[in-house]
Amino acid sequence: MLKRASVGLLSLLFFAACSSFGEAQTPPDGPVADAAADASSSDGDSDAGACSPKTGELVLDSTMTKIVDLEPAKADTVTGIQYQPGGNGCPLTLGSEDAVRFTFVVFNATASDAVLEAWAKCRSGDDTMSVIGYATDEPPSTPATILQCTEAAVGFQGTRSEDNGGSGWCKALLATKNQAIPIRRCGRAVVFFESPNLMQAPPTAALRLQPAR
Repeated sequence: MLKRASVGLLSLLFFAACSSFGEAQTPPDGPVADAAADASSSDGDSDAGACSPKTGELVLDSTMTKIVDLEPAKADTVTGIQYQPGGNGCPLTLGSEDAVRFTFVVFNATASDAVLEAWAKCRSGDDTMSVIGYATDEPPSTPATILQCTEAAVGFQGTRSEDNGGSGWCKALLATKNQAIPIRRCGRAVVFFESPNLMQAPPTAALRLQPAR
């Protein structure tokens, strides 16, 4: 009788030990695992879209020169406004003639802050193009904000483009002349290429990022 009781007690202890061991090896329950997954998902979502261009923006992701087409269909005609340098560049003053304007919003997709260069690529001495830059996220839309530019090479004044085709009216904003537009990493800058009319506008222009100094 005593022998049977001992065997029964040992069996009971062995069963309890096995049950305890099984509970210790059980993986975390659902809520804990879900919390970890949610934390991982939240980290990813916080970065999503933090450095993304918008539709229609010109993305520059290196210091390579980007040639852009100045398509007549994309030109804006501004009646009664001709940009002339006010004093020594910006701010500008208003004129009385019409102008055609090509607008580019440039997005800096490189890993660091930079400055943006822009210049016209003229074909002959008849081509005329001014270059006006803004360190803003959106193109200025009113005369008051348009006049408050960051850098400008307008009319016969300002830096002459190296791709001038013999024209003294073919302009550029260059880092070597301390006229490039600052543009932060994941930031934007706006460039206006302007000409008196479509006949005098060159077909292409150029944009390039340079390391910020």
